[in-house]
Amino acid sequence: MEWLAAGDRMEMGTRRRGKDGKMNREMLREAARKKAEALRWKKPLVKELNLEEMQYNLGEMLEACGNVRWYLGKEVDELDELMGEDAAYEFQGSFTALSADIERIQDQFGDIWVPEYFDDFMAAVNPDGQEIDGYDSYEEDYFRLDSWQAERACREAKERIQRKTKSEIIDAAHVVIGILCQYMAVKYRFDSLSAVFDVLTERSEKELRAVKEIEEAYAEAEAAGFAEYDTGTRRLDRLLSELPERMWIE
Repeated sequence: MEWLAAGDRMEMGTRRRGKDGKMNREMLREAARKKAEALRWKKPLVKELNLEEMQYNLGEMLEACGNVRWYLGKEVDELDELMGEDAAYEFQGSFTALSADIERIQDQFGDIWVPEYFDDFMAAVNPDGQEIDGYDSYEEDYFRLDSWQAERACREAKERIQRKTKSEIIDAAHVVIGILCQYMAVKYRFDSLSAVFDVLTERSEKELRAVKEIEEAYAEAEAAGFAEYDTGTRRLDRLLSELPERMWIE
């Protein structure tokens, strides 16, 4: 019995140590998480206007341009009807030119000297209204900083930039501003062309739905001999009356 009691005590001790060890590991993980969260401001990024995000966005824009060009090529007859042949050709050409410019900027990222402190430079001159993200080493991701953390992050980024020589700062400014100007220019063009494309697509889909509904109503009315009070005839009259005047002209 004493041997069993001793065995029970040993098992209980082992369980207690295991439980205590698990609690200690959890406490250490929580401490590491809180420490990393508190130090997010040490590696700031200006939201969207940072090197990694701009490169990613350029890739997304290029892919979207390719998808649009494929769609426009597939639906070229429909596009000609919606816009007119000349305008449709110019619209397609705009996406082709934009794709070429995006590829050129992507190539420049690899060909020109880009300062390793690009993101620090942007944080130091933080544009008004831009959100500031900070890197969390525990989560291995960026998160938005609150106003106090963002102010501290930008202030320290400015101090790091001030340690550079005047020549280094001027060279960096030349490259950074050049990249930003080119990036914002293609982004503006992409947003504008995308908005037009969305409008055209929505208009096309609405018109195709309208045509299909009219065809169905016509078949129903025809089957009833276009009787004045027939449901199909009345539906056909309603759909035709809702068509915009330009549809009759076109």
